[in-house]
Amino acid sequence: MEYPYIINSKYLGFSSKIKLEEFILNNKDFIYKKIYEIGAILFRGFNLKDAKDFEDIVKRIDQTKFKKYVGGDSPRYKVSDNIYTSTSYPPESTISMHHEKSYSNIYPKFIYFFCDIPPSFGGETPIADSRKIYNLLNKNIIDKFAAKKIKYIMNLHNGIGFGKSWKEVFEVESKIELENLLDKLCITYSWKSNELLCVEEIVDPIIKHPITSEFVFFSQADQWHPSNLDDEILSIMRQIREEKDFYHNCTYGDNSEINLDDLNIIRQLVNKQRVIFQWQKGDLLMLDNIISMHGRLPFEGERRILVAMT
Repeated sequence: MEYPYIINSKYLGFSSKIKLEEFILNNKDFIYKKIYEIGAILFRGFNLKDAKDFEDIVKRIDQTKFKKYVGGDSPRYKVSDNIYTSTSYPPESTISMHHEKSYSNIYPKFIYFFCDIPPSFGGETPIADSRKIYNLLNKNIIDKFAAKKIKYIMNLHNGIGFGKSWKEVFEVESKIELENLLDKLCITYSWKSNELLCVEEIVDPIIKHPITSEFVFFSQADQWHPSNLDDEILSIMRQIREEKDFYHNCTYGDNSEINLDDLNIIRQLVNKQRVIFQWQKGDLLMLDNIISMHGRLPFEGERRILVAMT
């Protein structure tokens, strides 16, 4: 089965945005059948030029509301009210595989990527089917994760420090506004010294897809755990602050430590399941965010990938 499923202009006999909008309008059932079956659809060759074209097509596919990136930990910038840049991360680095905001109980159902400027080399967005990860993982790991769940911990500064500030993450300006929002979202938080905000959420990493009823491994524990850091960076971080105050950390839901061997097994399996394709200008990738993980490979030259979430 082709993954991602490709809807290519050359096979449909047209390459215009207007015709693509008509095709989507007349084939909604087909598109949703494929996204729930396969988890990823790549629209290619339809002369999509910019962020507005991207937003227009997403609106045609998905008529639910766009989701803001409130609570999102990755550095990215707003292009418009509904469109963001992809994560701003050094081009020589790899972004490990993850589901968008699977560290929270509030996450997008779908995530869309648009290739505005393809990189001259590398910069692919690998994807992986988490139903396969669930089926291939050792049952002992699955059972532990299902029983204990995962507590994700984020420590956010007030404006100076590593990572995004709590103002940037939650798109607020004051502590009162922030606390009202966190209370509304039922997110646990506490204030540490130097206005450091600690945010904690216990999340179920084994979930059932709401449409297909298939089980999915829906976890970012291997990415958030300090063991995911480069040895040199980890050593420097430990000199600056205790692990409990790291920007990212995680434990089991009962506060016990996650087995490092289990995390390494997960990383190795996920990387083996990655599917990689080369970006082309105007590509639009639709992911079922519950089924499909994504990441980013190192690149050279300019690269501009835009993101929308619904």
